Amino acid sequence: MIGKIYSSVVPFYDRVKQAKAFKRRPVLIIGGPRNNDYTVLPVSTVSNRQNLDADYDIEIYLNILGKLEEFNQNILEHAL
Repeated sequence: MIGKIYSSVVPFYDRVKQAKAFKRRPVLIIGGPRNNDYTVLPVSTVSNRQNLDADYDIEIYLNILGKLEEFNQNILEHAL
């Protein structure tokens, strides 16, 4: 599992419904398992490069993006 991208379910507050809800987000597994848990990093797209943080954001290069697009397509297919 380590080094692969998986779907993770995370809670968020839906302002429209005014209730707690859940959404799927891609995460990169970087460590584990330890105590039945894994260490993960969130994977996201940053459309404005000015919003990148030099200390916390890591660029993923194009050779990995194809796998992310396939991953996102699989999520969409399972969500419908």
